[in-house]
Amino acid sequence: MDIRTHLLSSNSLDDFQLFTMVLVSIKLFLRSDELVQLKGSDICYELTVVDTLGFVEAMAFVVQGKCDKAPVTLMLWSDETLPVLCPIRHLFVLIGAFGISSGGFLFGGKTHDHIPASTFHNRFKNVCHKLINRDGPCCVTVEVYILCQRTDGSQC
Repeated sequence: MDIRTHLLSSNSLDDFQLFTMVLVSIKLFLRSDELVQLKGSDICYELTVVDTLGFVEAMAFVVQGKCDKAPVTLMLWSDETLPVLCPIRHLFVLIGAFGISSGGFLFGGKTHDHIPASTFHNRFKNVCHKLINRDGPCCVTVEVYILCQRTDGSQC
């Protein structure tokens, strides 16, 4: 069973959240600690790209990475070629399902205001070990994304 199918077939919001976190972290090239700190207030609405039909094509996030001297703006683009891997679609569903406020953490936790990076690592590592016998966030996310792109999403 593939990672996407495994996580989404559980019908668990926690698993949907994990899959969304993986998509966003890959597309924005974020470290886990940067990912879990994302808030609605980090979205730069002035740079959001909306098409003539009102669909969001891109969202801008202001992020300060570990090596950045100042915050940088990163663009999260929609993926209309492969909608099953579109981070914006997944993020919007997650925001609606969890009722995330405009200033709140995008990836909230049950016992914390946000999911700790270690929790994200452990959950994703467990899924990866179970399904593909590989480690999680550090090495497999890019490989998984490349595999998904090459197989039109059928193997991710």
